[in-house]
Amino acid sequence: MFHVHVDKSQLDQKLSTVNINRGLYALTNQAHMDMDKYVPKRQGHLRQDSFAQKNRITYVAPYAKAQFRGVVGRGYPVRNYTTPGTTKRWDLKAKGLHIDDWRNAFIKGGGL
Repeated sequence: MFHVHVDKSQLDQKLSTVNINRGLYALTNQAHMDMDKYVPKRQGHLRQDSFAQKNRITYVAPYAKAQFRGVVGRGYPVRNYTTPGTTKRWDLKAKGLHIDDWRNAFIKGGGL
């Protein structure tokens, strides 16, 4: 007969709810900062009227949803983003370019 004992106490400590939440907080803030340069900026209000809280990034300007989706009113597409490099679905553009930074922020922030 053969028995194996696995001591996973350190693993449980590393993967605690507190550490995971700290990692998510760091990831959310890093993503918010990285997305900023891809958010349309005519006068800057859309970028300024945003915040990261509870693992969410929120844009509060009344036109934020239309800019994010790229559709205005009854389905009219946004045709011109005036600031070079900005686009609809700025989250996906930032993710494609910064996913490694977000992963590292989570790991470092959570002490993992």
